Amino acid sequence: MLALETRLAAGHWDVVESRDAVATYTLLDRAKLEAQVPQVDWAAWLSGLGAPGNACDEVVVRQPSYLSAWSEALAELPLADWKHWLVWQVVSSRSPYLSAELSAQRFDFYGRTLSGTPQQRVRWKRGISLVEGAAG
Repeated sequence: MLALETRLAAGHWDVVESRDAVATYTLLDRAKLEAQVPQVDWAAWLSGLGAPGNACDEVVVRQPSYLSAWSEALAELPLADWKHWLVWQVVSSRSPYLSAELSAQRFDFYGRTLSGTPQQRVRWKRGISLVEGAAG
């Protein structure tokens, strides 16, 4: 999984590049998107989402180098790696809402280690923030 994450991260821009409003506006039509990432069946993906078939007729790609890195990784890495990665993404993103132990482990890494936050907020305060964020 680390190899997959490293490959994807290599396609991301740094903070300075990401602030460039012109560079982060790359308009692609459906044909160009399909050419950039031919490994994805875009029509099937949209259908699976229940989205209209023309939903990706035009898309704005903020970091074209990421799209290239993703396409190369899709072509070269085994399906089993992607399945493990996807399971990790789902569990990791939902861990704050699961058991206290999973929530604490996620906070220890993302909150304390990566962000330097000394203490996790109590659960009810996190719940209020979740509702406020969803409500806008």
